[in-house]
Amino acid sequence: MWHPTEHTLELFVLQSANIRRDRERIAGHLEACDDCRARVEEISAIYREAESVFESEDIRRVLDTNAVTRSVRDPVLFEHPGHPVVPERRRSRLRELREIVRQNPIVTGFGGLALVGACAVAAMTLSRTTPADSNPALYQYNAGGNFLEIYNNDDQKLWQRVIWDAARTLDGEVGVGLQYTRIMDLDRDGRNEVVTLALLKTGDDRPRADMLTVFEADKSIRFSKALGLPSRYGTRVYDDRFGAQKIIELETPAGAPELLISLAHHRSPYVLERLNANGDRIGEYWHYGHLRSLQTVRIDGEPLEVLAAAGINDAADTAGGSFGAIVILDPRKIDGPGESGLTPHFGLPMTVAELYYVRFPLTDMELATGYRGSVRQLTQLGDPTLSFDYRQEALTIGFSFEFDHSLAVRTVRINTGTEAVHQQLKTEGKISSTLNAEYTENLKRAVRYWNGDEWVATPTKIRSLSSGPGISGK
Repeated sequence: MWHPTEHTLELFVLQSANIRRDRERIAGHLEACDDCRARVEEISAIYREAESVFESEDIRRVLDTNAVTRSVRDPVLFEHPGHPVVPERRRSRLRELREIVRQNPIVTGFGGLALVGACAVAAMTLSRTTPADSNPALYQYNAGGNFLEIYNNDDQKLWQRVIWDAARTLDGEVGVGLQYTRIMDLDRDGRNEVVTLALLKTGDDRPRADMLTVFEADKSIRFSKALGLPSRYGTRVYDDRFGAQKIIELETPAGAPELLISLAHHRSPYVLERLNANGDRIGEYWHYGHLRSLQTVRIDGEPLEVLAAAGINDAADTAGGSFGAIVILDPRKIDGPGESGLTPHFGLPMTVAELYYVRFPLTDMELATGYRGSVRQLTQLGDPTLSFDYRQEALTIGFSFEFDHSLAVRTVRINTGTEAVHQQLKTEGKISSTLNAEYTENLKRAVRYWNGDEWVATPTKIRSLSSGPGISGK
């Protein structure tokens, strides 16, 4: 199940225009999700508490009438998309606001003050107690002005750059879990760089969608480069027009940070590139079929975090043999160009980075209609549950497959809307199954793992990459 980030939920509470396109979807999700609804209630309570304090007490004593007033804007919290619903994180501005309200009571009455005023006073208090600095720490996309905006840790804007279609970029991060921008210290000098895949506007022509740009803290550009590469899969030839989707920071044993950038062609080729801090290419992982969801996870038996990539295997797409898949990768083994052992027709050496390859079963609804679903997104539901959202968009059906950290399936849940589609197909005589616990149990038992030679029913690490890909399955 997709879960909005805390950033998104706060904007929902504040009725921000930045999520106007997603309000209906978020509202529908809150009806079904107790965890997110509880978070919305918590955020709302914090703002109600702030408003009640400042409505009933005189704040004029703490206002410096000679102070420069900061411009009012929607508060924005920074969060990496795809993290747990209630992640462990640094103290947020929301929590700082709560502490200010509680620790600085004012004694005389002054009614009718709006919440905006309360937030402004709190912001001034924070600016007086926390020194301003010029080190980038936070970012946001301004959909109204099409800006990528950079802030310091005190939530003070440092600078901005004009980008193409900030609303679409925001939608990708909020709704799909992509991440086009990261702020990190690439050279370990104590000053952060801004690493972004956002489409920077430098003229009238829309730039390539595979551009990686790294800004210094002062807004100057360290480097900007296109990452797409031409490729060949069997007899099919593809150009270098890829769309960059996500940035992940990779820590190495030597301590020097590296970048992982995922890129998807408008057709099936997908490449995950490993770059050093200067943008030089260290390695490539090629897969035929887009792997849209990409997150670091902890898997039993692995000493370091690994990558869970989720999407679709299109190696047999011409015969209707596509299937949803999870690939567990050791990113530190993406060294030089390499191809997936399950899509082996790029003409490259077979990668040694694949640790596990998991195949999702097709439902009778997909088989009856010819549609094929894919694994869309991973939600980490605490320890040790990894929930992968499997969906077929045209049919509007979906299931949540919950795995433990050994990659064994614990349970399969039916997503909202699937029952109606199943009933319609059953009424039309296209399927005869019953959507019940036995149905989901059969899906659970039908998950398969590639061991390097064949598909097996139990979680198995890839032990050999010398055999054929076994696309037909078992």
